[in-house]
Amino acid sequence: MISVIFASHNGSRTLPLTLASFRALNRPSCGVEFIAINNASNDSTTEILESYRRYIPIKILNEPRPGKSFAINLGIRSAKGSLLVFTDDDIVADPNWLTGYIDAADTHPDVSLFSGQVRHYWEMPPPEWLRTLALEGRSYAGTPSNLSDGPVSVKYVKGPNFMVRQKVVQHLTFCEDTGINFVGQGTSHGGEETAFVKRALASGFELHHVSAARVQHIVRKEQIGILPVFKRYVRLGRAGFLQNERTDTYNGPRIFGYPRYLYKMIPKEIARIGYKWIIGRHNEGANALLDLAFICGNEIERQKRAQTSVSPIIVEHKND
Repeated sequence: MISVIFASHNGSRTLPLTLASFRALNRPSCGVEFIAINNASNDSTTEILESYRRYIPIKILNEPRPGKSFAINLGIRSAKGSLLVFTDDDIVADPNWLTGYIDAADTHPDVSLFSGQVRHYWEMPPPEWLRTLALEGRSYAGTPSNLSDGPVSVKYVKGPNFMVRQKVVQHLTFCEDTGINFVGQGTSHGGEETAFVKRALASGFELHHVSAARVQHIVRKEQIGILPVFKRYVRLGRAGFLQNERTDTYNGPRIFGYPRYLYKMIPKEIARIGYKWIIGRHNEGANALLDLAFICGNEIERQKRAQTSVSPIIVEHKND
């Protein structure tokens, strides 16, 4: 059997599309179970999940503590499958999603971790620069469109789409620490999946990419634009500090706790990005802006942690 596990916190807007795609899946002969964890929702998430009991073999659990890792760990404890697929409540699965994973697991019996392909389901047409970022794997949890099957880095594991063998979760669980365990608050920035897979790799398990195991990540209308993408990368920058992506070796002067060089660098970068935008080099400008957003987020979290004397959690940076 294969178990599909996903958490939903107030997912009523996207859940109908996700569950409809589960209903349309080509069911594997080994059997499938869907485990949905209602994670402290206060909308119609429960009713929507219940309405699909007649269409798919779904088990509905409740985790009242806000936090994705709390929910996923609850789902893991309930899973019966020898293969566990992790996804989100805002995806559209291709019909051969699960069979793609099963074929890969059969072909590579010594591999225990599998990343799948993530493309995008746009609620409205995106600008060309954002579409390009998505194809490059730099937007809304997407993978690079040209990523080949075979061994890959942990940075290509995306929350909406990856699979592990049961023996992995017999040794490891998702990190429930504040910051890594995303709870939708300013103090928590995600990275659960990357942290989990990084620890699994350190334990000796292997990771392969499977392009045939494909889903589309739903990108809502209000998420399409330069400002929401910038804010997302600030959050990723904050997560990057928590995940120890950068080591603070700066010993120079600081202003209000931030390195002095940032006060010179940021205005220059903004001017350079603006110039690229004006002359029509939008893709270059967007990439530079996201790099700047990540740096800003990293420094914001560094300063916040310095004020509270909290050490960063040593795991891996979660790419978008």
